[in-house]
Amino acid sequence: VWPYLSGVLKEANMVASARASMASGSGSHTRTDVHLHLDVSPPELVAHADPERIHQVVANLIDNAVKHSPPHGRVTVRARRGAEPESLELEVLDEGPGIPRTEWHRVFERFNRGSVNRPHGPGSDGGTGLGLAIARWAVDLHGGRIGVAESERGCRILITLPGPSSVPS
Repeated sequence: VWPYLSGVLKEANMVASARASMASGSGSHTRTDVHLHLDVSPPELVAHADPERIHQVVANLIDNAVKHSPPHGRVTVRARRGAEPESLELEVLDEGPGIPRTEWHRVFERFNRGSVNRPHGPGSDGGTGLGLAIARWAVDLHGGRIGVAESERGCRILITLPGPSSVPS
């Protein structure tokens, strides 16, 4: 899990840098000030999942978290063993304004861009409202769960992926 997620975070940093250099003369903005942090425990943690789909999920969650982070904020991607054998818990946490509890059930609906908290980043428009719906679809394909979870600060999205014996065929 560690080398895989490390690659996803590196790619997110490269995409942000490329967007920043392309946007420098156009007047549009992108976020390169947010620090991405990876926390995998144990370091040798292994998971069974479709790498392309989970990449899409994590990349979407990182993108959202960065958009909603305060200047020079931190986004953490955390992976742990799940409660079931060979299952995995993935979390993406940010330091932004969070999602009001009354909106938790709606954030994974298509085209829902939220109505209360605005992104912090310059030029952030909140996107198309498809990223979290796509993330839920990909997690559902694995027989997993995705949702907003309690957090002392910011937003915490929790994904639980079952072990290989629990995955629907």
